[in-house]
Amino acid sequence: MAVAGSPAAGSTSERLLRLFALGEAGVIAALIAIALLFWLLEPAFLSDRNVRAMLNMVSFIGIIAIGQIILLINGEFDLSVGSVAGLAAVVSGKLMTALGWPVPAALFGGLLCGCTVGLINGLSVVGLRIPAFIQTLGMLFIGQGLIQLVTGGYPVYPLPASVGQLGQSSVIAGLGWSFVFFLLAAIAADILLRHSVVGRNMYAVGGNALVADLVGIPTRRYRIAAFVAVGALSSIAGMFVMADLASATTGIGSGWELAVIAGVVVGGVSLFGGAGTAIGGLIGVLLLQVVQSGLVTVGVSANWQQIAVGFIMILAVGLDTARRRLAVSGIHIESPETRSQTPSASGLGKIFGMTYRKRSAVVLLVVVTVLGAVGVRAHLNSRSTAPGVHASQDANKRLLWVQPLRDHPVCKLMQAGFLNRCKELGYTCEVVGNASATTLDVAATIPLAEAALSRDTFGAVGVFTLDTAIYPFVEKLAAEGLPVVTWHELPPPGTIKGLKAATGQDLAQVGNEAAIALGTRLGGAGVIALTQGSFNVEENAKAEAFRRSMAEHFPNIIVLPPQLEGYEATAAKAKAISLLQGNGKITGVFSTTGNGAQTWAGAARTAGRSLVIIGMDYIRANLDLVKAGEVFGIVAQPLYEEGAKTADLAAALAQGKTVPYHTPLPARVITAAEVGQYYALLDKAGQ
Repeated sequence: MAVAGSPAAGSTSERLLRLFALGEAGVIAALIAIALLFWLLEPAFLSDRNVRAMLNMVSFIGIIAIGQIILLINGEFDLSVGSVAGLAAVVSGKLMTALGWPVPAALFGGLLCGCTVGLINGLSVVGLRIPAFIQTLGMLFIGQGLIQLVTGGYPVYPLPASVGQLGQSSVIAGLGWSFVFFLLAAIAADILLRHSVVGRNMYAVGGNALVADLVGIPTRRYRIAAFVAVGALSSIAGMFVMADLASATTGIGSGWELAVIAGVVVGGVSLFGGAGTAIGGLIGVLLLQVVQSGLVTVGVSANWQQIAVGFIMILAVGLDTARRRLAVSGIHIESPETRSQTPSASGLGKIFGMTYRKRSAVVLLVVVTVLGAVGVRAHLNSRSTAPGVHASQDANKRLLWVQPLRDHPVCKLMQAGFLNRCKELGYTCEVVGNASATTLDVAATIPLAEAALSRDTFGAVGVFTLDTAIYPFVEKLAAEGLPVVTWHELPPPGTIKGLKAATGQDLAQVGNEAAIALGTRLGGAGVIALTQGSFNVEENAKAEAFRRSMAEHFPNIIVLPPQLEGYEATAAKAKAISLLQGNGKITGVFSTTGNGAQTWAGAARTAGRSLVIIGMDYIRANLDLVKAGEVFGIVAQPLYEEGAKTADLAAALAQGKTVPYHTPLPARVITAAEVGQYYALLDKAGQ
């Protein structure tokens, strides 16, 4: 029997462990196996168009992944890459449109933006010794906030024609400049890491920074430079997406940070530094995209798609942890205790002559002092302006609008109708809600509403009740004697305790109108793809009404099970293309989300298919597609009108008048001949 350390024991087990640790061979084998499986289940999975769609998506995420690989090998990671991509895109877009900069200069401005964020992250982590997790997570939120400040929540659109031409150009086998850049960057990164002194030093820095310092490697410079590199590459990826969409949308890069990290870890790059290769990490990114696209192509339920991706992410981190535990890669972790005992002080420590603990104590003292001052100020304000204490004489002329998902373009359009109507009525009105264009966060919104209610007295409150989590808040307001109005949907009486009135669309009518318009246009025959932004109450109701109406009026039309489209434009387009490749008989589309018209128009254009498309929301980009004939129609939800009617109802309730519980507003499908009046509404709303 062989003993530990003997050749017999070492040869077989060591080979397996090295294969397991390196990750490249294993992930290549997994990629081939999974791709073949999807091909056997659905041959269209490996069609030219679907492969191009996958590679196009991989080129965007892969550009960021290259920077993340370099950073991980240096022993750090960055969670802000998605926000940096989005921020660079909107900054460069604004420089082109609002400031009129030439396109090359604007793109350079976006690149400079990414480099600056990377430099800040690097200096904070290396110089101030803020953990990379905290620093980059904080920068993720800062980036999201800056995106909203730069754009006001609206997409930067339209962009100069040359930008769209750059994004739509075909360079290699139908793939654009983003893929060319991705290939060149991947080759350069592989050469750098495998065949240069700089690359060897990076592995040394990530493997054991203390030892690398002792042998004279400038570890601080390497780590800071790696942060700058990932910031630069993230900004480039964001601008390529902007060019591909011909629009700098606020959702660019949203959620990419986890996908990038999961992909490169699947490919053998260690979360703990000092191990992995550029090629392996990028193959891991490709593997994740193959799984996502393959599941869509073969028609797997959207819920199972989410489960599969989550499982792969967990498995990837588990494998990396196992590699570290087996110590095959020679990974070294620098513990917090080791860092705190390092003789050299950080930059600020030298400047102020303080130890790490003293600096921490000073920072903590400052934070506590500031928070205490804010708390005292808030307490004094609440005492002076709390309801019933110093209520203003015109309290009944003040209205509050509570809107989770405040910065979504559709929600901004509703708010414009509300605020404009308030001015016409002579009322003072206020809008509060979580500053997000993608996340309907009730938990973040209620404290903001409570702050407004503690500061001023209002005659009535409008509350967006799309999420049931806000129902208790409505009940609480009613118990305090405040009349509450909601909009956008018509909840049945008794559904929400304390609700006085509701205005907006009839969700069943929306689905019915779309079904009749689409079924008539298709001549009563065909296959329809049905997609949703997410599986929420509103979109589910529209989709179900659509299916019922289609079955009743057009029994010969097949409606496919709903697929999750999502809100990130590039990924949504890739999923749509996969659906088209998986079902060549699709002739019509109904999307229940506002981005659906753009998603499917782009997918049809890429796939070379003629589709009858109906989407939602009369935002300008959607109206342009209808006007150009790429989209058949849009369900014109009464968005601006809902806001105006909410102001009317709330004002009447504030004056003690009786109003009907339901005030339905029409939501009908509009085509190219009818878009003029909706352009006028957008102009009135400042959009």
